[in-house]
Formats: sequence, C-alpha cells, structure tokens
Amino acid sequence: MEGRALAIEAHGLVKVFGDNRAVDGVDLSIPTGCIYALLGPNGAGKTTIINVLTTLLKPDGGSARIFGHDVANETQVVRQLISVTGQSAAVDERLSATENLTIFGMLLGLSKSQASRRAAELLVEFGLEDAAKRTLEKFSGGMRRRLDLAASLIIQAPLIFLDEPTTGLDPRTRIQMWESIRRMVASGSTILLTTQYLDEADELADRIAVIDHGRVVAEGTSRELKAAVGKATLNLSLADEKEASEAARIVEDVLRVKTSRPEANLVTAPMADPDSVTDLLIALRNAKIHLATVSVEEPTLDEVFMALTGAERKLKNRVTIQTTVSNSLTMAYRTLLLIRRTPQQLFDVTIQPILFTLMFSFLFGGAISGSVTGYLPIIIPGILAQTAITASMGTGVQLREDMDKGVFYRFKSMPIARLATLTGPLLADIVRYSIATGLTFLMGFLLGFRWVSAEGALLAGFLSIFAAWCLSWVFALLGVVMKSAQAVQGISAAIIFPLSFLSGAFVPTKTLPSWLQDFVNINPLTYVVSAVRQLFTEGTVGTDFWLSLIGSTVLVLVFAPLTLRAYMRKA
Repeated sequence: MEGRALAIEAHGLVKVFGDNRAVDGVDLSIPTGCIYALLGPNGAGKTTIINVLTTLLKPDGGSARIFGHDVANETQVVRQLISVTGQSAAVDERLSATENLTIFGMLLGLSKSQASRRAAELLVEFGLEDAAKRTLEKFSGGMRRRLDLAASLIIQAPLIFLDEPTTGLDPRTRIQMWESIRRMVASGSTILLTTQYLDEADELADRIAVIDHGRVVAEGTSRELKAAVGKATLNLSLADEKEASEAARIVEDVLRVKTSRPEANLVTAPMADPDSVTDLLIALRNAKIHLATVSVEEPTLDEVFMALTGAERKLKNRVTIQTTVSNSLTMAYRTLLLIRRTPQQLFDVTIQPILFTLMFSFLFGGAISGSVTGYLPIIIPGILAQTAITASMGTGVQLREDMDKGVFYRFKSMPIARLATLTGPLLADIVRYSIATGLTFLMGFLLGFRWVSAEGALLAGFLSIFAAWCLSWVFALLGVVMKSAQAVQGISAAIIFPLSFLSGAFVPTKTLPSWLQDFVNINPLTYVVSAVRQLFTEGTVGTDFWLSLIGSTVLVLVFAPLTLRAYMRKA
C-alpha cells in the first residue's frame, strides 16, 4: 500500500474524560482504498477514536486529518467526506425503511424523487425490498443493521466508518454484511472498521491496529501480527505411533528446535526456517518413517490479541444559508411524518380540537350560559388558543426522543446544518398549529359560531399560532436539558394545564373563586385568550392583543438563545 494517498492521518491523538485518557497518543496512517480494522477489547478506546475522527468529539491533544483536512478546524469539509455507521442502528423506528432512506437522501442534497429512487435501489441491494413500507418497529436486529448500512451508502462517501457493524448479528447476516463491506471498497471507498471479532478482522482487514488502554500496541497485516507473536507450528502425524520418538529425534536434529508430543502419534515443532522442511521430509523418508499428514499452523489472531492486550467534490468548510434552509425544510418534513406515526401528537393536532369543541359546547354550554349557542363565543376562542398552545408540548418531547436515539448520532456526523435538527421541528410546529387552528375554526362554524370580520378571525388565528410557536422554545429547551422524554412530557404538562384551564379559555373568569382569579389575572395565556375572543366577537385589536404579541416576542428573545446555546453544545 506504499505510495497511496492517506485517507486518515493521526499524530499523537489524545482524548481525556476526567482522569481517564480514553485515547492516549494514537498514531494512524491509513491509505485509501483499503479496509483498516481497529481491534481491541471493550473500553480500549476504539469508539472514542472513531468519534474524534468523525468530528463528534474534539481532540484534547495531537492532530488528525481526513484526506488532508483537519478534523478540529475543518469539520464541515470532513463531514462531506465521510459516512458513519455507529454501534446501534441510527435509523428512526417510527418511520418506514423507505422513509428513513429518503429523509437521509434529501438531507444530503438529493431531490425527493432522486432520494426515493436511491432508497429503492439500496433496499433491493440489501434484501429489504419486501419490507420497504413497514415501520422499523417490526424489523429484526439484522434488518435494522442492514438498513443502517444502506443509509451510509445513500451517497457513497470516500471514507466510511463502521463501528462494530456486526455486533449481535447471526452468522448468516454477518457474512452478508461482510459482502456488503467488500462491495463498498470495490466501488471506491476506504473503510475504517472497529470490531471485537477476531475472525472478522482476519477475514476483512488489509491492515489491523490493536488498541489497548487508548494506545496502539501493534499494527500491521494479519500475517505480520501473527508472525510477531510467534513462529508457525509444524505438525507431523505419524502412520505408526511407535515411530514417534525416532521422528522427534530427527526433527530436532534437522530443524534444531525442541519438539513436543501432544498426542501419541503427533510430533509438533516451531518452524523457524520453512526451507529446512524439505530436508526434514527427506531425512524422515530415508529413515523409513511414514507420515499420515503434514500441516503448518500459523498463530491465530486470538493469540495475537491475548499476547498484546492481556470522486472529487467541491468542499466548503461552512454551511450556507441555502443549505440551512434546505436541511430545515427536510427536517420539518420528517417531523410531520413522525406526527402521523405518533398517536399522542396526532391526537393533539386533530382529535383534541374537535373533541374539546364538542365536549365543552354540549356538555357544559347549557350549564354555564344557559344554551350551547350562548356558550360558543366563549369556548371557540378559548379552544383556539388552548389547542395550539397545548400542541407546543410535542416539540420538546420529540427533540429529547431524537437525542436519545442513534438517529441523532447519524445527523451529527452528516454534512448538514447543525441547527436544522432543531429549526426543522420548530418549522413543522407552525404547520401543526395551523392544522389545529383550522379544525377549531371549522368545528365552530359547523356548530353555528360566526366571527364579526374575516380580518379579525385571521388575526385571531395568527395570534394563537404565534403564541404557541413562541412557547415551543420553552419546551424545546426542556427537551435539550432534561434526561428523558417522559420527564419533558411530565414537566410540560405541569406548565401547560394550569395555564390553559386557569386562563378563561373554558369558563368566564368571574365564575372562579377569588383566589383563582388572582392567578388568572397574572396568567399570560389569559391575555392571549382575551385578545382572540375580542378579535372574534368584536373584530377589534385591543390592549390584550399587543400585550400578547409583546409577551410572546419577549419569550422568544429570552428562550431562543438559551435553547440554541444548549443545543449546539450537544449537536
């Protein structure tokens, strides 16, 4: 491999976590067009090396370059040259196989039709065409792993990182994965493979680095590593075990080594000089010693392991505004697909406005105002504001779910705008709130509610959607900083429900006890509901409208920077 350009070049690479030097001065020189394996036990530092080389972690010392580009200072360029398949399948189980691959293709710059065609091709190549439309919840582990590998080939990168790609797979699926890996190299990619399987490294790798305690303890071809551990062993199986002692004496005389007798008819000896084996066979024949079999056994990688470890692209190192917008729209599209597959979010957007309108109108209308029609001017504006704002809880939950799954790991390693995975869902929120608002308008109209002016109704809808979108930033921050989606949902509900039900959205505030009216008067949602109600029933813009608009804007100005800062630390 001498003379080849280097795909990876690392010098003195260091990564420290507290007192643990996970990567401790690693040097690597990996030429293009090969399969290079990092072999080592759990905790040796293999995955940390991968995370540094793929820009997911910044090195604390040393340097690393991918095709000549620095991983710390040219991250966007590096991400355009690599593809990463992590230890767990980085695909979304709520989407189908086709939808997963199409989303990844669109994020990488393909049009929707191009991405769909490429997805279909890859599903055939990886034997998943029959399951193309099934959600991944119904996939086996092997099927998910194959889909994960397919996602790495949407646009085949010059350098592909495979972090323990066959862990947990059955033997048949492992062999299929091996064939796919060989095809990647044959079609022009370089592969950096980490594995715990010694036979996998022996079978696939052109060169192997053995990693232990964050250091490279040996490097070379499989044959070189085996030779470094020990000489090959010559095994002589005798036709007559009575001749074994004489055979052993001749072997020691000719080869000048010590022999052993693990079995009665077997003589073994280290083979230092292969050329001398011819002389040995002649000597045995002259002594009329008959051999049943002769074999040479090389050291295995198991022994090595135990002994050592106890196409030109136009690249830019920045993300353009066009890329950010395109990626954000794709992530918004993905979010809308997920809403279809998530019962809770689908309920919040579609069923809740219909159910709340019917329930409050017919169950409570007569009790509160004496008639359903008399209650509609109170309840329809309230539901309009409350429904959109309740739906805003879904933003933080989805962000947290993404960050807890392997799909976020893949997004981080792709050459996409870092903010797109945050701004995309927030763009989709506008669509969600618009659907909920539209359904509330429709239900109110069907029940007989009429607004004074079209302009007032449009402003009421705008204010509801804008207030909900601004509140989304609060829940997005919760999604970033909380530890689980369940925690985000619980805290979000604890915020939303008191604000919603104590805002005058469902009942006139004068009917509440005085101590609750005090809370209502300082509740920001009260002003949104009041402004929406005034726009519907009077068609005028009052003080509450401007207070709601200013308050919502302040909410964004405060929480958007906090959310962005916290998110970018993780992205």
